Amino acid sequence: MFRYTYSRLLAIGALQLVLPLYLFSQSLPIFNYTSDDGLPQSEVISIMQDSKGFIWFGTWGGVSRFDGRTFTNFTTAEGLIHNSVKAILEDSKGDFWFGTDKGASRFNGKTWQSFTSRDGLISDFISGILEDRSGCLWFATRDGVSRYDGSGWRTFTEKDGLAVSNVFSMLQDSQGSFWFGTLEGVTRYRGGRFETFTVKDGLTNNVVRSILEASPGEIWLGTQDGISIFDGASWRKYSTEDGLCDKYILSMVKDREGRIWCATRKGISYFAAGRWSVISEDQGLANNYVLKLLKDREGNLWFGTVGGVSRLNGLNFLNYTRKDGLASNSLDCIFEDSKGNMWFGTDAGLSRFNSAGWRTFTVRDGLGEMAVYGIAEADDGSLWFGTFGGGVSRFDGKNWRTFNQDNGLADNFINIALKDSRGVLWFGTHNGVSRFDGKEWRSFHAGDGPANPAVYGLCEDKSGNLWFGTYGGGISRFDGKNWRTFTAKDGLGSDFILTIFKDKNGKLWIGTDSGIAVYDGLSFRQFDPVEGLPKSACFTITERDNQFYFGTSHGLIRYDGSSIRWFNKSDGLISNQIVRNGAVMDRQGKLWLGTVSGVSFYDPELDRPGLVPPPVHITEVRSFDNRLLNNGCRLKFSEKHLKFNFTGICHSAPETVTYKYQLEGSSPEWYESAQNSVQYTHLPPGKYTFRVKAGNKDGAWSLSPAEFSFIIAPAFWSTWWFISLCAIGLGGMLYGIFKEGQKLKESKILKEKNIELHNALEFLKKEISERRQAEEALRGSEERFRFAVNNLPAVIWTVDPELKFTLSEGIGLKNLGLRTGEAVGKNLFEFFKTDDPEYLSIAMHLRALKGESVNYEQTFNNLTYAVHLEPLRDSLGNISGVYGIALDITESKLLEQERTRADKLESIGVLAGGIAHDFNNILTAILGNISLLKVLLPDDKKITEILTEAEHASLRARNLTQQLITFSKGGVPLRKICRLPGLLKEWSSFSLRGTNVKCKYSVPDNLWSVKVDENQISQVINNLVINASQAMPGGGEINIRAENITLKSNSHLPLEKGNYIKISVEDQGVGIAEEHLSKIFDPYFTTKQQGNGLGLTTSYSIVKKHEGHMEVQSRPGSGAVFSLYLPAAAEKAPKTVSSRSKVNNSRKKILFMDDDPAVREVALRILAELGHEAVQAGEGEQALDLYRNAAREGEPFDAVILDLTVAGGMGGRETMKKLLELDPDVRGIISSGYSDAQPLSEFRSYGFRGRIEKPYNIDELSQALENIFGD
Repeated sequence: MFRYTYSRLLAIGALQLVLPLYLFSQSLPIFNYTSDDGLPQSEVISIMQDSKGFIWFGTWGGVSRFDGRTFTNFTTAEGLIHNSVKAILEDSKGDFWFGTDKGASRFNGKTWQSFTSRDGLISDFISGILEDRSGCLWFATRDGVSRYDGSGWRTFTEKDGLAVSNVFSMLQDSQGSFWFGTLEGVTRYRGGRFETFTVKDGLTNNVVRSILEASPGEIWLGTQDGISIFDGASWRKYSTEDGLCDKYILSMVKDREGRIWCATRKGISYFAAGRWSVISEDQGLANNYVLKLLKDREGNLWFGTVGGVSRLNGLNFLNYTRKDGLASNSLDCIFEDSKGNMWFGTDAGLSRFNSAGWRTFTVRDGLGEMAVYGIAEADDGSLWFGTFGGGVSRFDGKNWRTFNQDNGLADNFINIALKDSRGVLWFGTHNGVSRFDGKEWRSFHAGDGPANPAVYGLCEDKSGNLWFGTYGGGISRFDGKNWRTFTAKDGLGSDFILTIFKDKNGKLWIGTDSGIAVYDGLSFRQFDPVEGLPKSACFTITERDNQFYFGTSHGLIRYDGSSIRWFNKSDGLISNQIVRNGAVMDRQGKLWLGTVSGVSFYDPELDRPGLVPPPVHITEVRSFDNRLLNNGCRLKFSEKHLKFNFTGICHSAPETVTYKYQLEGSSPEWYESAQNSVQYTHLPPGKYTFRVKAGNKDGAWSLSPAEFSFIIAPAFWSTWWFISLCAIGLGGMLYGIFKEGQKLKESKILKEKNIELHNALEFLKKEISERRQAEEALRGSEERFRFAVNNLPAVIWTVDPELKFTLSEGIGLKNLGLRTGEAVGKNLFEFFKTDDPEYLSIAMHLRALKGESVNYEQTFNNLTYAVHLEPLRDSLGNISGVYGIALDITESKLLEQERTRADKLESIGVLAGGIAHDFNNILTAILGNISLLKVLLPDDKKITEILTEAEHASLRARNLTQQLITFSKGGVPLRKICRLPGLLKEWSSFSLRGTNVKCKYSVPDNLWSVKVDENQISQVINNLVINASQAMPGGGEINIRAENITLKSNSHLPLEKGNYIKISVEDQGVGIAEEHLSKIFDPYFTTKQQGNGLGLTTSYSIVKKHEGHMEVQSRPGSGAVFSLYLPAAAEKAPKTVSSRSKVNNSRKKILFMDDDPAVREVALRILAELGHEAVQAGEGEQALDLYRNAAREGEPFDAVILDLTVAGGMGGRETMKKLLELDPDVRGIISSGYSDAQPLSEFRSYGFRGRIEKPYNIDELSQALENIFGD
């Protein structure tokens, strides 16, 4: 025990020494809750955890009970005396007490009782409640202290010895003494005697707001001027000069690591290892004004603030983002150099972190490209940075030098870097691997080196062999002379390698796209899910103290060889998506993790596994008629359908709680579930006890289960009294018949009885006949039922406990290529052609066999079904199988996806449009000045080439803004009639320049014309071709097909009937995983390491705005086909005109209006160069005044050029409307950076004669003027 505690203290101390380096402005694993999450009000003024694990929050709007997931609120409507809850206490009897501004309320779980000054309280204004060791309750008020012993009250005031009657805080220390913090000092009460301490005795300030016993006999007093500590003999103090963030101390608590936490008006200060540190809103706190603190039994810290309550899970995770100094939140790699500097490669530059802070390096400093994917350190101490597209950059601390394909690199796109034991540098690229020995480069390609050109993993084994993990070709080993390749057939599990790591024993650990494999020098072994490691992508691996850390897209896994522990956002990770090359265990044994949202720093020494088992409670039990039931109840025979709701309380990670439950009397088995409810149907009569346990993600289960007992009564005809009565009645009847028979023998009425017997026999025959008729009717009903089932647009089936089909019915079987009953006798594994018990449908059936009602969606044969499963039970209530029904929801799912995508696009539209508008204004100034320079400067070939290159770069930037414009609201394409055959080849060939991918075309000459925005559809084809090319890093062929199709009204496509052009782009790449198909068009969704996830979303948006549709079909390993449908045009495309009108060089007077000074300046220069007189205006009112004055002076303007949108002023549309009122013959040109704005596409309807899109150059502006003067 001492060794554990001592090592923990050393770790805390070490962390405090390291924190000045790491805690510049990091974010912490803080989770905030406000009224939006369920609190009655966001200002939390009191906090308490009860004996069952619930946490109670007092606010100005009532009190709330929290189980980790759900808030249950209590206000005056439920029985509180007032909603201002300033103090909360659970007494030793289990009753709850709430101190308010209007008195105290007691709640026993069912009923409420209030206490006020009329009952004995000295004041109704309560600030604190305390229960002493004898069970008496003490209430701190502004008029003194009241003690309640359960029967009567006693009051203590200033007259009895308190420093003053206004009491803020109370404490009973380990020696039994009471401490009262007041407005005029702190008073100690022991042995019936009061003693007061003030500033004269050593207090920093007489206003004592909080009291804490940090250790036996050491009292910490939080005042309005810092902290005073009294050990019984002497005083010491802490203030802002010592590191406190504020002198006003409102609450204090000690955590299980021994740190002291203080609530202030300016954040949290905590004390450990002799120094103070601060947590504020910068680290994630809900608000800096903190009122109350609590340490729960799991070790979490709760901070009640004026803006909500914050939960801190610990300090073992620290997070860093752009606001702290990172170049970007999107990480690509992490590296520690020999000097202890941490380097972070991002998609926006390289960041270095050390004791001096952060520094970022970009292409301006010498990097070959912004995105850095791999880092290695040479023997001479120089650092080598592999960039994505810019080759390798060497940095010696002062100077930079870049190497690329011209120098011998295999490819400029670097995936990973490594220095081997001989000092040779290796770089895995998109087109092979390159080696640099300090003098020369040598490259190995797929033909003479690794099995696949895309190399993602590099590692040197203990024998000096180099291992290269490729994406699609397995793993290749190089001994310096020969190459050998291993694939999934050798035990890897997958040929798509993401990372390779050598452990301290020399074993190689391989992360693939479908799990983890290990190589012991003889063979490969892939880990099975039953061993705990998931069968999903593993991007990075590292090790410390025989514990392995695996970075995945679902968080971090720690594996000790027998058990695993997951870490995710609930533990403090900044993101669950850990990137490739994104894990480094530094020289101090701390783990750095790169994610898509920033960097997480993890200290294993401070990790505290969840050893506290979560308490579990049955919250309610209801019958199916929604009647609430009590424990021990007796139910009728008909009340045999029950639902149990329960909760396991784990505040550290509430979303990870799992449950085990059992129904004694039905089955001795314990079933495991992540759901917090379970229901039972058709329970037979008997005695039952339902039990449930809760477990956290670290495997700690409730010490004792929660129980609920009940009895289901038998049917009245099976009770002993009914059977007894029937037996007595039957005996009486037999005796009566016997006596009657004796009499009949002696009576003449025997003949009459015989007649009655005959009649009874006739009645019996009739009864038998009616029963036969009823049976015939029943058989007919069964036939009708079977007819209904077989014609229902669904699939209905049952399986036995061995998962064999015992029934398969329904017309929906036709869509699966099956006949009624064909599946009967087959096993589910056989039916779905899998041996994986975690296969979705099989896993769901297994859950149903455990008694659960299950709902899920299943995709099968390209159709989506909504599936419902129910357990089948026999007459004894035992589960005898599963009943299932599946409804084809493919069409509704497609429509739902369409609506969802449309909503997502609209949500980012306004922002994207605004960015594009501003960007186009900037580009107008750049492009206009460049085009002007080309005219003004003398003919110089070199200068012209430079300016032309700059002009082309600006035009490419213009195309980028067009992608953003596509998102903006409205998105009206500027359409014209086009013929696609020539354009498709032009667009696609442009996108494939410089690649090893070729295009094959199948486009008929009679392809119908389309009316489209040529720039936008070009963008769609470019995106699809680029994606297809990137899916084939080793090269290949793209098939582009176009065809005329006519859709009818019953088409499965969400399009109107009519004529369409279908364009298909098919690649031979790795394909798209099934789970990604539904998200492929979502904004920012991408499966690539590079890219922003906007390409396909933009394309989808463009096609939708052309009244078309876009879809994808793919299977992993079989490539992908993207198809788009565009409405055919009714008219034919006009013939192109090669000649161009000459520019009208006559001098004109032009009024130019734009709110951007840079745009006005370049426009005036261009107009002057074209020989025109130009006058500028910043907004509409100014333009109107200038136009009026010019007309009045007899020198009117010949034309006006108006910007559509003017910030804070009259824009072009309104200005043109007023100009037309002044001069109906005004010649106007509309200009805008919103290229999809309606006035731009329909300019004539707004009175304009022409339009011009930003950015533009001198030729485009000249042409626009020529068009309106020739109109």
